[in-house]
Formats: sequence, C-alpha cells, structure tokens
Amino acid sequence: TGISFTPGDEAQVAVAGKAVVLDGMRSALAQLPLDERLPINLAYLGKLTYTEIAQVLEWPEGTVTMGILRGLHRLREREKLH
Repeated sequence: TGISFTPGDEAQVAVAGKAVVLDGMRSALAQLPLDERLPINLAYLGKLTYTEIAQVLEWPEGTVTMGILRGLHRLREREKLH
C-alpha cells in the first residue's frame, strides 16, 4: 500500500512548499546589509526601477545598482552553501 491523496492535496502541498521558500527568502533578505536589502526589496517587491529606487532613497543610481548586484550575489552564494 502506498500513500493516498485526496483531491486537492497536491495544491495544498504546493502552497505549503511555496510558503517555506518564501520564509527562507525573507530570512535571507533580513540578513543582508541595509544598503543591499533596501534596494532589492524596492526592486523585487516594490516593482520599482533602479531610477525610481534612487529617487526614493536619495542615492545615486550607481549606488542602487551596486547594492542590488552585491546583495543578489550574496544571496546566490548563501544558497550554494545550503
């Protein structure tokens, strides 16, 4: 005998899996330095362009770009370790 599923179980498992991934992402983002976390949140969660982020934070656009690049690199490296 194997594991039996009732209709809708697959969807519940998928939703639970996504919740775990999102929690892990939130945790990883929270560990980033502020100058990386802020622009990443605004770009990916806030859907702002780099120019808009620079205006909101009153930072040069190059600083925003570098913060995002460094933060994404740090997140990728962290993922490799886990």
